Amino acid sequence: MFRIFNNVSDFINKLRPRTKLIGTLLVGMAIILFFRSGENMPIATPTASTPLVKVEEAGRLAGVKSSELLATVFPLEQVDLTADTSGRVVRVNTKLGAKVAAGAVIVELENAAERAQVLQAEGAYEAALAAATTDSISLREAENNIVTVTKQARTTYSDSYTTVSTITRTIIDDFYANAESGFIGLRIDGKGMTTSLNSSRISLRTLLSAWQQDTERVAGAIEIQLETGIETTKSTIALIDSLIIAITNRDSGLSEEVSQEYVRDLNGGRTGLLAVITNLTSASAAIANAVEIRNRAEVAGSTRDGNVSAADAGVKQALGILRSAEANLAKTIIRTPIAGVVNTVAIRTGDYVSPGQRLAVIANNGGLELVSYLGESDRSRINIGMIVRLRNSSTTATVRDVSPAVDRATGKFEARLVVDQGSALTPGDVVQLIIDVIPTSETGILRLPLTAIKFNAGETTVFIVEDGKLRSLPVTIGEISNDTVEILSGIEPTTRIVTDVRGKSNGSSVTIVD
Repeated sequence: MFRIFNNVSDFINKLRPRTKLIGTLLVGMAIILFFRSGENMPIATPTASTPLVKVEEAGRLAGVKSSELLATVFPLEQVDLTADTSGRVVRVNTKLGAKVAAGAVIVELENAAERAQVLQAEGAYEAALAAATTDSISLREAENNIVTVTKQARTTYSDSYTTVSTITRTIIDDFYANAESGFIGLRIDGKGMTTSLNSSRISLRTLLSAWQQDTERVAGAIEIQLETGIETTKSTIALIDSLIIAITNRDSGLSEEVSQEYVRDLNGGRTGLLAVITNLTSASAAIANAVEIRNRAEVAGSTRDGNVSAADAGVKQALGILRSAEANLAKTIIRTPIAGVVNTVAIRTGDYVSPGQRLAVIANNGGLELVSYLGESDRSRINIGMIVRLRNSSTTATVRDVSPAVDRATGKFEARLVVDQGSALTPGDVVQLIIDVIPTSETGILRLPLTAIKFNAGETTVFIVEDGKLRSLPVTIGEISNDTVEILSGIEPTTRIVTDVRGKSNGSSVTIVD
């Protein structure tokens, strides 16, 4: 301070008299202001700080060894809905996250042909029942009935050929060059299916030619012809399905608009072919029923040795056809067998699905489980009933099942754990499991370092922190060895205790540090 004053004084002495007077006044004013401001400055006083302590779970302080595993969250109850048949999706009755009841219809496929088959089968069944209740039918009436039914079947057989032939030439042959000659060729990129598609069309040419010849002959076993017609129609449907697969292939080279138009036309043809099968099947069933009626008339309604009557057999046969038609219809109406939440919707209205394709996932998200895969070292550390922690979470899970043998494909053991109620986890989450293996003495007792133990007169304690203050917990100790001591009772492996109690006392304020 004095050095600054001397330097300012020397500077002022060098100035002219008038300037020197002004400089002296300014310096004086500055000195006065400096000392006055100093009067208001606060005086720093030393502050007392609380001791810093570190806390740790007793088990970890004892030298816990942890291993970490990845696990995926799944609902305890879940069902994957898949398609049992191929077809176009006409209705999706739910959305992602919706709650559904057991038995609710989730997806419906195109099923006009299947519904028609059910109606036909119901009619045949009712006819069989009516026939079974007739007490007596003359043989002549029965014979006449067979003639009438046979004529109707031949008409159906001829009409069916016309339908199949028309669909083949107006829809299927759009994808072929020279479909009616020996030099047939596929117009689209078959992507590995070209040879098969060409062979199928050549085979269909032969089948249709034979069918046409049969329609021109009045003679012939109509039952066999109807069966042949059904098989030929099925072959035509199979060819359409193969063309749809080739067209919807991502590498087909077709634009999405063109591909959808082709598939729409082919599906229209497919629906017509299914109706043909229905008509042929009904005609065949009608002939079989007429034959049964004639046989019943011949034996006066029943056999004399007590066997089942022909009429009753006809009823059972018609009932079987009806049940089969109902089963086919049921395959197009996909229901959920459980109540729950829609976790996945994999299709949209208008999509074409194949057998086995996933449509939706319904789950009961109220209960969750974890699925993890263990190596041999981890398998030895985990047992059924063990509670496992989740990293960065207060959630715990209990081991429910552990596979007794290693999976040959993965080389791992599968473990399933039930998650505690109230967890924030959701299906599909991937979490880290922490398996703690707490080392103990030979008697199975925790062994802690001496620095964590407070030895008082007549009492041994450890410290925990509550509301920023130390609180002592009495413990019972056992053998002291080197720098560790056995804890017989008083705390659990999960109790969080102060790691170093030296110089600490009960009730003291402390600050916890990591």
